[in-house]
Amino acid sequence: MYQQKNYKAYDYLGMSYDIRDSLQNIDIQKILTEIEANHKVDILKRKVALKKLQESKKVLYLGFIGLVLLVVFGSILYYYKLRQKNLKLTLSENELEQQQNLEKLKTQTQVRILNAALDGKESERKQIAETLHDNVSALLSSANLHLLASKKQFKGDVPIEIDKTQAILLEASQKIRDLSHTLVSSILLKFGLSFALKDMASKYSNSTITIKTTCKNIDRYHQDFEIKVYNIIQELVNNILKHSKAKKASLFLTKKDDKLRIVIQDDGIGFDKDSVSTKDGLGINQIEARIQMLKGIFIIDSKKNNGTRITIEIPIVAREIINFD
Repeated sequence: MYQQKNYKAYDYLGMSYDIRDSLQNIDIQKILTEIEANHKVDILKRKVALKKLQESKKVLYLGFIGLVLLVVFGSILYYYKLRQKNLKLTLSENELEQQQNLEKLKTQTQVRILNAALDGKESERKQIAETLHDNVSALLSSANLHLLASKKQFKGDVPIEIDKTQAILLEASQKIRDLSHTLVSSILLKFGLSFALKDMASKYSNSTITIKTTCKNIDRYHQDFEIKVYNIIQELVNNILKHSKAKKASLFLTKKDDKLRIVIQDDGIGFDKDSVSTKDGLGINQIEARIQMLKGIFIIDSKKNNGTRITIEIPIVAREIINFD
């Protein structure tokens, strides 16, 4: 049509192309507008979601911080209460320990006072016994000798008063010897524990009870130590005679590893050892106090109607060696 010079149709064709292009541009612009709108909506949604996420993270972070603070505060509170509890427990333990120390000190003081009293009594008895035996007895013997010399000067009958005086002096001498032996055994002082205990067993044995004594490896020891041990055994034997209703009793002494081991046994009625401290237990308490001061051990094995066995172990105090150099 162009070659035929029909330009009008060509112009319409150009116009149709322009219209088509215009319509395509409108469609494209519309699509772009929709895409842009959708993109803006998507961006907005993402912003909203991001904001929510940030807020959630913030809430979570604040919650975590709160939880951490709560745990820290709880830990501090628990530690404080635990520390307070431990302090109270420590104070209670300290108070208990102080109370136990006071009780121990009180007991030790009582033991020392009791032993001091017993030591004083033993020393006094020893001094009196020695005075009676060495001085008074000697004076009475001297007076008796003077009377004997006086009797020889009479050519006729001797006045009856002199014979009576001599008899009184002899009786007084015998009583002083007995009293001296009662206060402190002269056999103990002269010959030691073995002989003194055998003498005790012999004197205490009778038709009602028989006491046997066995001593092994027993030497002479410090005199005060021997007196203390003798008095302890004598007190225990007296308890057997007074309370046990036994028919047989035995004393066994032996030296073992620088310790004196004493076993006293009887076949009597026995006793409840738990009630000794609360009922008539003064003698046992005195003996236990004396053994504690001697740093020994004291064991009672007794049951009702089944006899009694007492075991004592005491560190030996050696005899003093006199050096004449």
